[in-house]
Amino acid sequence: MPPDQCAQTAARLFASRLTSHIQRGSVQFRHRMKFNFSRTLITALLIEVLVVGCVPLGVTTGKEQVITSRTNSNGRVVEQIVGLPTEHHWMMLIAPDGPELNTVLSETWRFYLVGSDGKRELIRFLQQKGHNAPPWHLIAPIPHTNLWIGVIYAGSLNNVEKGHFDYRVICFTSKRIVSEKTLDYPDYGEFNFDSEKHILTYKIKGNTLSYDPLANIDSH
Repeated sequence: MPPDQCAQTAARLFASRLTSHIQRGSVQFRHRMKFNFSRTLITALLIEVLVVGCVPLGVTTGKEQVITSRTNSNGRVVEQIVGLPTEHHWMMLIAPDGPELNTVLSETWRFYLVGSDGKRELIRFLQQKGHNAPPWHLIAPIPHTNLWIGVIYAGSLNNVEKGHFDYRVICFTSKRIVSEKTLDYPDYGEFNFDSEKHILTYKIKGNTLSYDPLANIDSH
């Protein structure tokens, strides 16, 4: 079972079983919770865990990473965007290479703008789920503005099979998204942002495609 589906199924079964027991046995829950309810619930959950093959172990905070920095004319760092993952740990009773006692099936990444004074500001719209790496392909400052550019994959396996690689490109401040566009490419490539020309390039099979993220922004 895929990791995300495993996690969702286990959580759904747990919540469903808990609600069902409370609704059907409220009197028993109040007077005999330490015995019958707990034993029945645990037994039911163990059966469901064995069927699903996943046991939730909890969450931990991963290692913070500096994603990108903005510097001034003297080369001094004045702003940074850092990423902090929350790791979702599971025990996998059924896995291709045998049982895994503690594995990170998914991560929720949150991003913060950190000023030169150390003050942190959460950039809520950058939050994404990922797996072992920051989910954004590119985040970079746009020089001579207060803007940043972000690129993230926004397609699907079905689109890829049809020759469409879709990426969401945004320009943003710490408060809001200023512009947004979805770019469709015919094959897998590599992004690069020319900070001087403010041009986003996509290299694909010896060809380079360009996009100006500031073209539709009146003032920045």
